[in-house]
Amino acid sequence: MNLEKVLSLLPDMFLDTGDLEGFLASVATATEASSVGFRWPLESSPRALVSVGERGPAFDAVADQQSAVAAGLHAAATFVTDKPTPRLFARVPIVGRPSAVLWLEMPAKKALTPEHHAAATAVARLLPSAPLLAKRVGPVIDQSRLLQRIADSSVVCGRMAHDFDNILTGILGFSDLTMPMLPAGSLPLQYITEVSKVGQRGIVFTQQLHQLSRSGQTKPQPSSPANVLAAEEGRLRGTLKPELRLAIEVAQDLPQVGIDGGPLQSVISHVIENAIEASPAGGVIRIVGQAVEIDPVSAAEFLGNVSPGPHVELSIQDQGTGIKPEVRPRLFVEPFYTTKVRHRGLGLAIIYRILHAHRGGIQIESPGTPNSGTLVRLALPLPIKRPATR
Repeated sequence: MNLEKVLSLLPDMFLDTGDLEGFLASVATATEASSVGFRWPLESSPRALVSVGERGPAFDAVADQQSAVAAGLHAAATFVTDKPTPRLFARVPIVGRPSAVLWLEMPAKKALTPEHHAAATAVARLLPSAPLLAKRVGPVIDQSRLLQRIADSSVVCGRMAHDFDNILTGILGFSDLTMPMLPAGSLPLQYITEVSKVGQRGIVFTQQLHQLSRSGQTKPQPSSPANVLAAEEGRLRGTLKPELRLAIEVAQDLPQVGIDGGPLQSVISHVIENAIEASPAGGVIRIVGQAVEIDPVSAAEFLGNVSPGPHVELSIQDQGTGIKPEVRPRLFVEPFYTTKVRHRGLGLAIIYRILHAHRGGIQIESPGTPNSGTLVRLALPLPIKRPATR
């Protein structure tokens, strides 16, 4: 085992001309492993699976070993098995996405050493930011850059919203004054009515700009997810298509979260509206809420500001067409990216900024199976306990 040789390979991960198979083959040679592989995601059916060397993918060898490895990597950064041959598994955390796993499999009579652990850990830590990985799972999000870009944009949006408000107030005000002066059914009245409708759409847009501008403000006043969802269900009642329905499985005694009701409703309503628009053929939008204990691995899989510990998790899943392969790599990487006609991509930016400010997070995945649509998981923090004052 030549640790220096492995460390000398690490810069190769950042070469645009490199490929994951070639890099893993070099790692196998340097570590004297019989097999080196990569699998993403850590759990469920792999969407990226690469293995080089004499043996096949170690992670898929035995079903019960697969679950044991996944459980072990949720408790620690590395996991070791010794049957039928020594195998070292290292977790590869990917920001805002499910974790991956890197493994080294040794020949039968060759033992794993501390140098093998050091080599696997170094590769696993650097791989998420390397172009080699981006070619397999799509761009990995730079959260600090994303947050700064949205924060800078929100300042401009807030100023623009105030200016547009002044203009739209004049348009709507004079439209309202003019309409009663025109004969019923006349062509001028129809024109002014259309002007008023356009003005109202403009007000909705400026409200979104204001919402983005204010979304970075922290309002940790506790609120009930069950109550917010009940309000959303009431708001949508009568507006949903007959072939589309909401199935809300959230207990009334679900713990309160450390996000004020207003920002929380904004987050939930944006997610639900996206699910509705993604379900043109109808179906069920299922919303499940539960109290969870988020471990360090799961915390890294959320995009936002999630720390290990107790949270409330809301899962919103539709049965629409899912996220197209060419769209998924651009979500959040391009902060205001949208595929919707006449939309500006503000919804996800607002959701992300609110959750980040309140120590929460979001994960968006398309399982890829028929009628599975898109699954959005929201990690909502519990209220911070204030020390008792004397």
